[in-house]
Amino acid sequence: MRKNKVAKNVKEFLLDLIFMTVGSVIYAVGLNGFTAPNNIAPGGVSGLAVVLNYLTRVPIGIWSFFINIPLLLVGLRFLGRRFALRTLKTVVVLSVMIDYAAAPLPAYTGDPLLAALFGGVLMGAGMAVVFLRGSTTGGSDIVSRVLQLRYPYIPLGRILMSIDVVVILISAAVFGRIETALYGMVAVFTASKVIDGILYGMDTGKLIYVM
Repeated sequence: MRKNKVAKNVKEFLLDLIFMTVGSVIYAVGLNGFTAPNNIAPGGVSGLAVVLNYLTRVPIGIWSFFINIPLLLVGLRFLGRRFALRTLKTVVVLSVMIDYAAAPLPAYTGDPLLAALFGGVLMGAGMAVVFLRGSTTGGSDIVSRVLQLRYPYIPLGRILMSIDVVVILISAAVFGRIETALYGMVAVFTASKVIDGILYGMDTGKLIYVM
């Protein structure tokens, strides 16, 4: 019995590690390869980290990690120890992926609209992969999970998009370009649709009227 329990725990740990690593890599490529090089803040903690990186040149991953610390305490309080520990592991892995694994990859600095679209798709897919294991990438993901406890009928991606709009407006003020906010909204909207499509895409039904 104990061996079975240990084996199950090891399996769960490996699955968590695989999902958080794959999701973090996808997310980091979207952030480092498309949005950040074009001064597009994709909302949430990552968006704030992009803005602070622009102002201070401190790496995005480091800013992301430190901003997440108080939010992890909120997650611990409302979502439980297991959730907080899983999210902490994801935050650490994501921060490393952003600053090291994805940083050497070539950055796209062409059409900002394409950067916003492809960045949004990759970041949304990365977050959704992490969400599938009951964790988050931290930041506004934690806040959205807490809000979803109160409003379970609102899709997770829509909550994230609402929170991210505030960060996008801040980034527009810092970068001094209204286009920054517009492209940021495109990235956030795209990411939210990808998240909802992956998480709720199979949770649908069909109604047939037989006359």
